[in-house]
Formats: sequence, C-alpha cells, structure tokens
Amino acid sequence: MVSPPRRQPVIVETEFAPARMVEQDAIARLGTSLQSTGGIGGVLSVILPAGLRKGDPEAIDGAESRYATHHLSAAGTGTRWPAGRKRLQGGVDDLANAIESLSLSERQPARGTEAREQLVRNAAALLVEHAGAGPPTQIAGDSHQEAGEQTKRMAAVI
Repeated sequence: MVSPPRRQPVIVETEFAPARMVEQDAIARLGTSLQSTGGIGGVLSVILPAGLRKGDPEAIDGAESRYATHHLSAAGTGTRWPAGRKRLQGGVDDLANAIESLSLSERQPARGTEAREQLVRNAAALLVEHAGAGPPTQIAGDSHQEAGEQTKRMAAVI
C-alpha cells in the first residue's frame, strides 16, 4: 500500500508472470476500508517479469512490467484502464506515475461538490426565510433568470 499525504491510498497488487490471480485480487481490493486511511479507491495490478524472481537490484531498474489501473469512479463503480484484457508496459517510473494518478480520487471532488451544493441550498433557504422571496426574485430579474429553486441558490451564492 502506498499512502501519499493528503491523497487516497493506493494498493499495488503484484505477481510474477504468468500472474493468474493479480487481476482478481486487485478488483477485490477496490473499495476496501482501512481504519487508518479510509477507503481504497485505486489499485494497480502489476505483472512482474519472471526474471525478477532472483531479486537482482540491477535487473529491477531496467525491468519492464505489465500493468493496469483499477479505480472507483465518483459513482462508486469499478473502472479498469486500459479496458478489456490489455495492459500497459513500463518501468519503475511508469509505475510510480500510475500510483500518483490513482491517488487522486474522483470521489473526493464529487463529495466536495455535494457538500458545496448542500451549503448553497441551506444558504438559499435561510435567505428566503429571513429576507422573504423579494431579494431572490429581484436577483433573478436582474440576472434575467426565471424565479425558482435554482434562482434561490444563485441568489445565495451572490
């Protein structure tokens, strides 16, 4: 597991070629909850070349692994890239870039957007409660918008 600061943790699931279970294991880890870091939204499934079994440090640096990324979308569904059975191929730097990409969750901005929308709805309701319908209606007219829920929210933002 890689847990960058202020980002979501990423699990790196690895197996030596021919790697019969790496894909299944990676998919099973999506959405896993961890007490210390929250939920896992990104998993990298990596097939290491069989030649790395010997553990030669010089071989690791030049090795080309095959990999795919798996992440949870904002809707919470699992997505694999590249799609199908294809895999990317690359070295250690490519794997590090994939981990960095997976640590940026699609779900975090979606949760932030939902929280902001709720805040604006609450502010709009307070505006109408304390100032009446006049100010939102006036703002709607001035901005050439029709009066309604959307206009109340826009007035609260303004």
